[in-house]
Amino acid sequence: MVGESDKILSMKCDTEVDSKLSKVELLKEQITIHEKRRQESWDRCDTDGFVSQWSSDLSSHKLRTQLSIEEAGGKSEFDALFDLEGNLVCAKLINGTYGQCWALMEETVDGKKRQDKYKFTGKFISAFPKRKSTMEKKGYREGTIKTGAIAVFRGNGTGLSGRVWVAVVRKDGGFSWDVEVVDNGMS
Repeated sequence: MVGESDKILSMKCDTEVDSKLSKVELLKEQITIHEKRRQESWDRCDTDGFVSQWSSDLSSHKLRTQLSIEEAGGKSEFDALFDLEGNLVCAKLINGTYGQCWALMEETVDGKKRQDKYKFTGKFISAFPKRKSTMEKKGYREGTIKTGAIAVFRGNGTGLSGRVWVAVVRKDGGFSWDVEVVDNGMS
């Protein structure tokens, strides 16, 4: 089964590069192809090719971002929620009505830690308060973890009034126990 990170390698331009290359080499080749396509579009037209030029720029930006992730071992740093003892809390960072918040999820089933298919508890905690003490009064601290990551396109709006950007997201969908703790909020 092809994973999310491998989807980037199955783009149409793969047919133009040697399939025996490593993932990093393949990403570098794809970046070169998108940059070449952008320049070719620019050379053969005036302003009519702005959409294809923009698309090639955006595609090469996504590939450059994925390349930097791959060069860092396929991982990136993300915010995480910890209890006051520094233990990881089963919570996912989401966009709520009033900004980002931590959605707490069920940690255990029959006394055992869940490994997948987490269920929301219905409890939400505002994320990133101005004062650290605000979060500590609720019994939590915010810190940083390192886990598998992938570069994706994100966007909003429609047509030419919309916007698109490259974002780095967690491969695990927002939470996993299998992470490297960088900072548990205790410092």
